[in-house]
Amino acid sequence: MVGIGNMKSRKIPIIDFKPNGSDMVSEIDYRVYQELLESEEKFRKTAEAAQDAIIILNSKGNISYWNKAAERIFGYSKEEALGREGHIFLAPERYHEAYRTGFSKFRETGCGNCVDTTLELEAIRKDGTEFPVELSVSAVKLRGEWNAIGILRDITERKKIEKALKESEERLQDILDYTTAVIYVKDVDGRYILVNRQFEKLFNVSKDQIVGKTDYDLFPEEMANAFRMNDLIVLDRNCPIEFEEVVPHDDGVHTYISIKFPLHADNVPYAVCGISTDITERKKTEEELRKYRNQLEELVEERTHELKQINEKLQKEIGERRKVEKALVQLNEVLKLMNKNLRHDILNDLAIVSTSIEMYDEIEDKKLLQNALKSVRKSVELIKKMRELESLITSGGSLKPVNAKETIEDIISNYSLEYTIKGKCTVVADETLSSVIDNIIRNAVLHGKTDRIDIKIEKLDDYCEIRIADNGKGIPDEIKDDIFEEGFSYGDSGGSGLGLYIVKKTIERYDGSVRVENNKPSGSVFVIHLKPHEESVCETVCVKDT
Repeated sequence: MVGIGNMKSRKIPIIDFKPNGSDMVSEIDYRVYQELLESEEKFRKTAEAAQDAIIILNSKGNISYWNKAAERIFGYSKEEALGREGHIFLAPERYHEAYRTGFSKFRETGCGNCVDTTLELEAIRKDGTEFPVELSVSAVKLRGEWNAIGILRDITERKKIEKALKESEERLQDILDYTTAVIYVKDVDGRYILVNRQFEKLFNVSKDQIVGKTDYDLFPEEMANAFRMNDLIVLDRNCPIEFEEVVPHDDGVHTYISIKFPLHADNVPYAVCGISTDITERKKTEEELRKYRNQLEELVEERTHELKQINEKLQKEIGERRKVEKALVQLNEVLKLMNKNLRHDILNDLAIVSTSIEMYDEIEDKKLLQNALKSVRKSVELIKKMRELESLITSGGSLKPVNAKETIEDIISNYSLEYTIKGKCTVVADETLSSVIDNIIRNAVLHGKTDRIDIKIEKLDDYCEIRIADNGKGIPDEIKDDIFEEGFSYGDSGGSGLGLYIVKKTIERYDGSVRVENNKPSGSVFVIHLKPHEESVCETVCVKDT
């Protein structure tokens, strides 16, 4: 690199180039010379475009090259810098003695402590302020003498960032160290990257000892397996998850609530951070509270039973009070309706029994005895059912979902007639719905003299409609409004006048309604509206032909 220190201001004439001391220039020597010139030009363009300062010191330590970045960084122009002793000119005085010692060796050998390495030092600008630089030095031999090429980068901003980062890390570490929670960070392979002081204290390990280790180096294998599994779940789901973890301590096993979440770099998880809080005492307290609560519940249950007995006694003693009277009146109304239903149904069944026995005496047909026996059994089942219903009502039982289709099938299958059932619906009712259906069907058979019944169940807007149609004698229009009144009876076949009254009262107790219509060409249609319990699709058809 001939003339590199002043190559822009001075052109090197070809006649100055005399290889081997001869005035004659060979073709090979000329080519080498041209390549040197081209190399110098490339270096100059590259150096001038560089963002870092590029400075060359000759064998005397003087500046022989100074690029534009050096002008910007140090504040000196090229004219001010060229020829100055670089180290004395640009370095703080505290470096001067070391420079003189080291450069003397460099001048002779091209070697030194600063050569082929990168150092962080202080430099001085033109205004006298010191600033940090990153210095890389290379040695190059020009014209038989060692020159130093230095590349300097102003790292002022980087140092500020590093300082701020260090302060931030120190503040973060202080926060981590002064919390009572256990905080730690593990990489994706389960190796510890960071722990706080509480972690060190509880597990008798320092930061230096734990970094790079895994849970298997600290805890029993079973626990380590559990911790690792939880970490892998967090990495797989890539979101925060809360775990309850069991950890051994000197005084026994402790329970922790651990919040674990992934840490990301470029949206890729690289670690798992955990914040664990000891809840051992809380768990013990909760267990104690649970025991006390159970004991208290037992005591309350015992006391409630005692109070219930006392209350039952008081209810009898203060039966004259208005509130109790009202409750008793309401209960008596229900029981009254039940008793009427029971008496009515049993009397009807006994009538069948009596008629069957009388006819048997005349014609000795065993089917009559079977009908009588069937009616007796039916009455027994009815008494059992009414007892259950009475117990349900007196104990505070409420309405419930009832499958209307199944209820109707159970009742109508007891009669010897043709029938069809179309549709289905679940309604709000209770066991008494069976008596409602039985009353209507029995009336159609006994009083209407029907031999066929067609039933249609349909879910409409906000109610379920049950249509029970027979082909019997029908009901005269002039009594249609009276048949549901208590005690109403009509014609020679009229009964006690309670059956349809009970039907009406029961349906009203379900917040429903009932009415009767004419059937074509003959017979009657009883239309019942009840509250639906849920959506039902009327699609099943059940048919029995006798």
